[in-house]
Amino acid sequence: MLGHKGAIYSLLLAPDKQSVFSAAGDGYLVQWPLSPLGDGQVLAQLDAPIFSMALLQEDRILLGDQHGDIHLIDYPNKQLLQQRRGHDKGVFALLPWSNSSFLSAGADGQLSRWSIPKFRPEASWKLSHKSLRALLLTTDQSTLVAAGSQGHLFFLDAQDFSLQKEIPQAHQSSIFCLAQTPNYLLSAGRDAFFRVWTKKEKEEIPSHAAHLFTVNDLAISPNGRYLASASRDKTLKIWSLPDFRLLKVIDAPRGGHINSVNALLWANDQLLLSASDDRSIIVWELLEIAAD
Repeated sequence: MLGHKGAIYSLLLAPDKQSVFSAAGDGYLVQWPLSPLGDGQVLAQLDAPIFSMALLQEDRILLGDQHGDIHLIDYPNKQLLQQRRGHDKGVFALLPWSNSSFLSAGADGQLSRWSIPKFRPEASWKLSHKSLRALLLTTDQSTLVAAGSQGHLFFLDAQDFSLQKEIPQAHQSSIFCLAQTPNYLLSAGRDAFFRVWTKKEKEEIPSHAAHLFTVNDLAISPNGRYLASASRDKTLKIWSLPDFRLLKVIDAPRGGHINSVNALLWANDQLLLSASDDRSIIVWELLEIAAD
């Protein structure tokens, strides 16, 4: 899929699961059909690179940009509904929270809870002196996990946002992404490792040197059998779960990307999408893995 004029930073599955949204450094929000594959349709254009994206309702998308602004888009009607400055500099993570609120995290190290009706922050917490880059709500909905450029993991109570636990230097440098299985929390970032933590005790179990350079994204298949990882080393890798055995390496000679791979999205158990600095989205049909 070609059409963006800048690096692609975020992918999101549409509610009908028949199309995907992409957001990029060119400021464009684009919708692409999956079945069959086709040309993209521009839904919005911002005047700044888009770093983060979240589906708020069936017909609403949140976009976070490089300047710290958060935009609410009515995507079927291609209409900007709201825009407000949320953070100093970039907005790196957006997370729907309730019917009336969402969370944002940014380069200022702040976590903010927003009111959707008022479209403004209701409360903010300064977690780090460096950027916050990833947010994750645990499957039991009891804990919010935040991580960022400080390399720390923060575990907050999902009810009152009090700090339950902090793991200093969970990584040697920035943490860019988080993922979870029923039993584990995974984190990855600039040190090229993904690290695996038990969610009950929050203790590390053996970690993996996953790539040569920064790990930009992690994505677990809907059936929970596979983990995909994307890296600045221009590769994406497929790992089996729960044993974290490497199954496939997809690089440029195998038809992969020629620049940093920034974002991953499982459309279903066999269909994986990857997006890159090379301005392309590649759709992978993983029939061999599905048949294992």
